[in-house]
Amino acid sequence: MKRLLPFLLLFLWTSVLASDVKLDPADQKALEALEQQITDLKRDVHLSKMRVHELEEAVLRGKITGSKAHIVFDNQAEGFFAFVSAEFFLDGDLIMKVDGKGRKSPLEKLDVFDKDLPPGEHTLEAKINFEGNEKAIHTAFSYFKDHKFRVETREKFPVEYGKTTLVKLTAIDQGYFKTELSERLHLKFELLKNWGSTLP
Repeated sequence: MKRLLPFLLLFLWTSVLASDVKLDPADQKALEALEQQITDLKRDVHLSKMRVHELEEAVLRGKITGSKAHIVFDNQAEGFFAFVSAEFFLDGDLIMKVDGKGRKSPLEKLDVFDKDLPPGEHTLEAKINFEGNEKAIHTAFSYFKDHKFRVETREKFPVEYGKTTLVKLTAIDQGYFKTELSERLHLKFELLKNWGSTLP
């Protein structure tokens, strides 16, 4: 009923004007204030329609300003294991491929993706390859350097209109000699959201 009240009053105001009825100053001032409120309401409706149109364009064209995804990879598994390579996919498309062979120092952090994305649900897939680190354990387990390990994950994450979504993947070693080798490597998935275009 509250939403209909301004339109009912506007109808009365129009009727009054049409009938040429004179109003006292207090009623005249109240009706003028109501007219201003209705003008403001029309402006708000127009702005809302424009925003909906922008969202429709973003979905159709696959891009929207201010809606971003920032995907980072943090390698905390180095030590017992050595990073070999990685592949990252966004919505089924390969967005980065990394080769760790021949690096002077172990890979620690990686900016995988930092671009605009349309609002909605997206899928991140990662395939990370490790091997036994001969530098860490060669004195006791010289055969360990020949062992290959692969850890994968597939996660869905939302991107909201006007927000930057930070997706962080962290490779971790979950245990030592009490944990099976096949269960030690793990990819931890973290999700943060923030207004604006960048995140620390």
